[in-house]
Amino acid sequence: MNTQKATALLQEITQKFSEKTFPETCAKAFINVPGIPSSSWSLGNQLLMLFGGTADARGYNQWIKAHRYVKKGSKAIYILVPMIRKIKDKNDEDTEKTATIGFKTMPVFAYEDTK
Repeated sequence: MNTQKATALLQEITQKFSEKTFPETCAKAFINVPGIPSSSWSLGNQLLMLFGGTADARGYNQWIKAHRYVKKGSKAIYILVPMIRKIKDKNDEDTEKTATIGFKTMPVFAYEDTK
């Protein structure tokens, strides 16, 4: 199911590139607002958030920490999160490296869907 969601996200990004509103949306992604987690997201995930119609999106537990609660029936925006694994170096047993082995989708919710 994650492959289907990732494919849908990529299709949405491709569609937005062909729309005339893309430059305006893209410009908003370059404005980092201190104090919100999405400021540290990749450009692609920030664009997905903006295409979802919000300037602040967070995971369910992040909203709880911010003393806000996701409204029942709210639909998530899905971002892409890298899956990182530690790999032991074959030449040196004491050395560990990290590698991205793929991506998974992560649901986040817009500020407008919280109370």
